[in-house]
Amino acid sequence: MAEENKNELARTWAMLCHLSSLLWIPLSLSIILLVGIPIPLIFLNILGPLIIWMLKKKQHPLIDAHGKESLNFQITMLLYSLVIGFVLLLSVGSCWLGFSTNSSAILGFVGLGLIVAGVGLAILGGLMGLILWLGQLLLTLFASIKAKKGELYRYPYTIRLLR
Repeated sequence: MAEENKNELARTWAMLCHLSSLLWIPLSLSIILLVGIPIPLIFLNILGPLIIWMLKKKQHPLIDAHGKESLNFQITMLLYSLVIGFVLLLSVGSCWLGFSTNSSAILGFVGLGLIVAGVGLAILGGLMGLILWLGQLLLTLFASIKAKKGELYRYPYTIRLLR
């Protein structure tokens, strides 16, 4: 009976390794409601799994495995987010350059092209961000369910930094 309780507790901690990565969502929404502007909470998706994994990894191999997998996935999501942020930064820069060109006919045409490219990059970046966020949410919930069942789960498209 004591072994079953230990396994149940390990499965719960393994599940929390995944779910704690989603703490940035309610915190971001509460900051938007309180302050009125979105403030990026970079690295918060990594902080929860890191704390749980560091404190509990030696207690059970399941916690260690799920903690590493969650951290690898969240670090990968952070890297993907930085790429999307760069694309959005390019879109702003392109639009800024497009609007700041001189009014001559040739430069005006180039400026219009830069504006169109900037808007296209902004739409692409926004869609990529939405897909990434939804994928992160759904895969994290799926991994949490697997962890609670005591099953190992490997996130797709993940850079495995921790082994």
